[in-house]
Amino acid sequence: MSLQWIFYILTFFTGIAVAYTEPEAKVLEPHVPESVSVPQIKMKSKATALIFGKKEIFVKAKASGEIKSVGVDEGGEVKVGQELAVIDDKQPRAERELASMEFKTASDDLVKTRRLKKYVSREEIRLKEDTYHSKKTALEIRDINLINTHIAAPIDGVITRRYIEAGETTQAGDRAFQIVQIGELVMVAYISSVDAIKIKTGSELTFTVDELKDVKFKAVVTFVSPVIDSPSETVRVKLDASNVKKSEDGTYLLKPGMIANLEF
Repeated sequence: MSLQWIFYILTFFTGIAVAYTEPEAKVLEPHVPESVSVPQIKMKSKATALIFGKKEIFVKAKASGEIKSVGVDEGGEVKVGQELAVIDDKQPRAERELASMEFKTASDDLVKTRRLKKYVSREEIRLKEDTYHSKKTALEIRDINLINTHIAAPIDGVITRRYIEAGETTQAGDRAFQIVQIGELVMVAYISSVDAIKIKTGSELTFTVDELKDVKFKAVVTFVSPVIDSPSETVRVKLDASNVKKSEDGTYLLKPGMIANLEF
C-alpha cells in the first residue's frame, strides 16, 4: 500500500473521532425543601405545696379548777365566742361577790366624805379616793377571773383536738382544745428559681391532691419570696385557697396536711 493511501485512511478515521463527542453531563442541583414552621409547645411547670389551715390555734385554760362541762367534741365546727367548756366557778364567783360589796362600801364612803368636804381634811378625801380606786381595780380583776372559768372559741373553725374531759382538774395555761380554720387554707411551696419567674402575687394556679385526683382546685399566690434559697435554689411561695364542702355530709374536701400538686 502506498503512503498516499495510508494517509487517506488515517485522515478518515481521525475525522470520525473528532466528529463524535461525549454528551455534556447534567449537573443535578440538590433539592432544598421549603422551611416548615413547627409550633412551640409550652410545657406546664409543676410543684408541690403543703396545705395548712388559715389559722391553727391552741386554746388554753385561763383558770385553774375542775372541769364542770365540755360542750364540743373533736370534729365539731365552732364560731368565735362560742362556749367550749366551763371550769368550776364557785370560788371565783364568791371572790367576785366579796369584791363587789367592798367596792360598793368604798364608793359610798367616798360620796359621803365629799359631801362633808367642809368638815374633813383634804388628806382624808384623798385616802377615800385611793380606797375607791383600789376596790374598783380588785372588782375588775375578780370579773376577769370569773369570765376565765368559761373557755370560749377565739376563732371560727373546727375542733381538731380536745385535751380535757369533764371531771378532770386543769391549771391555767394547760391546753384545752386545738381549733383549725379549715374553710380557708394556706399553702406553702418551694418552687425552683427557674419556674418561680413565671408567677407573681395575684397569679391563679390550678392544683390537685392525690386523694382526689379527678377534682381540680384553684389557689391565688399571696407571697413570692424576693430571695432564693441557695442550697436548694428554690423560692418560697405562699398561696390562699378556699375549701369546698361535700354536698352529702357538709365535710370539707381538703384537709390540712395534704400535699397539693400545683400546675402553672
